[in-house]
Amino acid sequence: MTGILHIVLVTFATTATGDDRAAIREGLRCLGEAIPEIVSLEEGESISTEGLEDGFEYAFAMRFESASDRDEYLSHPMHQEFGGVLGGCVDRIAVFDLPTRA
Repeated sequence: MTGILHIVLVTFATTATGDDRAAIREGLRCLGEAIPEIVSLEEGESISTEGLEDGFEYAFAMRFESASDRDEYLSHPMHQEFGGVLGGCVDRIAVFDLPTRA
């Protein structure tokens, strides 16, 4: 069976405060603890020395055991609420899902 690595890249809005950014990070941690389909969660700012972030400042990646687990997460009410909060703090967002060997 193939797992999914769900990757999200974010450029924060210029109006996003430090408190907004902290709330996003805390909200992600809460998702990781509350939604059982999330196998693992990593988040943070880039530490790449290549400088190829293309303006993206922040990213998070979630691992799921299957596409159906990812879909359960996407429709989860906590994810829906978090998406609204995140959407109000960003100028640009990219989502990329990769198949993994589970």
